[in-house]
Amino acid sequence: MLGGASLLNQLINQGATCVIGCVFGKKFTELYEAPVNYESYLFTNNESLQPEIEKKGWKYVHIDSPLSDDAVESTLQVKYIKFLQFIKEERFAYFVKYKNIIVVDHKLELKDTHVEQILQKNKNKVFLKYHTSGLPTIRIWDEVERSMNQERYLRNMPQIINYINLKIKQGYSEYMCIPACGLILYQHNEPEVRELLDEVYNDIMQWSICNDQIVWAMVSQKYLDHIQMIHFHKEIPIKWANPERHKKSLKKRWCFLKK
Repeated sequence: MLGGASLLNQLINQGATCVIGCVFGKKFTELYEAPVNYESYLFTNNESLQPEIEKKGWKYVHIDSPLSDDAVESTLQVKYIKFLQFIKEERFAYFVKYKNIIVVDHKLELKDTHVEQILQKNKNKVFLKYHTSGLPTIRIWDEVERSMNQERYLRNMPQIINYINLKIKQGYSEYMCIPACGLILYQHNEPEVRELLDEVYNDIMQWSICNDQIVWAMVSQKYLDHIQMIHFHKEIPIKWANPERHKKSLKKRWCFLKK
């Protein structure tokens, strides 16, 4: 009979993969369907979404945090799931059985074929894509300028600027690969991955920074040997659209065709 440690190693070595999504707050009510052949979990603090979540093939997971229509509060709540802090809770200890956890933004329509491509291409402990600009390296201040187009980022801009200046004083480079953190594969049982995720999450919460791309770009400089980045738009094309907006767009086109 296998002991606890042997059983754990066996589970990890099986290479199981799961997909995790998260929707916090009152703003979003529509979801894309979950990948069919991979266990897929949708974390939310909005109990009213349970029927929609289960209809679309996700396993519903409720998180007991305040439900708000404030974009900043909801975005910060998401980070608890996105950077796998929830796994520290005893009730989620079973996630250790997965070698790979893929965290996906609800605005991405992730299908089985995409998951398979990600698993085939990944050669490291963390796998994600460049920002939509596709440039391997840019100045962090260019990302700050782009952030000003989103109200939730703009609200906390002083914290973002102070954070960057502090990191640069600590020796971090202002030239870096800017990730798009809407789709990340983690081999989360690896110690270096746990350290990276804890540091990213702690900095986000300490500084109340919604734009996790900026925090990731800074912190990840210490972990680059464990991270693989590609240009998804060229190598793994995945539709990026809010399902609610996509639905309205289809309705608009249908009305046009009926004329």
